[in-house]
Amino acid sequence: MSRSRSYPILSLPDALVLVRKVQHIIGTAKETREEVMNRLGYSQTSGCANRLLSALKKYGLIICSLSEGVRYVQISETIDGLLRSEIPDGMLYQVALKPPAFAELHQKFGPVLSKSPEVSSYLDENGYAKNAHSKLVDVYMATMMFVTKRTAMSNSDKMGFAQSPGPPDHEDWNEARQHEASDDIRVLIFELLPPSVPLGKANDMGRKIFEMIAAEWDEHLEPE
Repeated sequence: MSRSRSYPILSLPDALVLVRKVQHIIGTAKETREEVMNRLGYSQTSGCANRLLSALKKYGLIICSLSEGVRYVQISETIDGLLRSEIPDGMLYQVALKPPAFAELHQKFGPVLSKSPEVSSYLDENGYAKNAHSKLVDVYMATMMFVTKRTAMSNSDKMGFAQSPGPPDHEDWNEARQHEASDDIRVLIFELLPPSVPLGKANDMGRKIFEMIAAEWDEHLEPE
């Protein structure tokens, strides 16, 4: 079986939350990958931790290097403004589409992606395993909704979103809004909690709060 093409397992808002925790650990210094993983609560051989750091690298949020057989991690200087919430719109857009998978999807489908046969066929043809399709769509949609929201009050024409097709239907767009709300809640949870709170515990808290809100949506949201 051929190996599936890679993509970030974290949406951009989740990646920004995680890189803030990494920044709290190492500041602007270069630190060993082993120490960063250990401080995040993972073992050196943790596949999950490797995928998380890989996601940060795909967005260009961290720089990974190798010296005398030791792997190091450092916060990317180019995203200092992102971490201070001083976010130039063009830079945010570039970070969101830095992963090749996302750049290709945006070029083909625009900012809204549905779990349709057309999308599934495209992903098959371009080397993504079938069991990765749903996760890839979810992460891409969460990233695009985050960027769209953050650039909504600016000149979006220069970003290319104005030329992108609108949502295919109400159901897809409503699903995208739920992704956006979920991201907002997780980011808020991380901002309120002290950095010492483990990443997994904070994620669980954010998920439970979102599930409560989603239940209210299901009960009270009227179809348009």
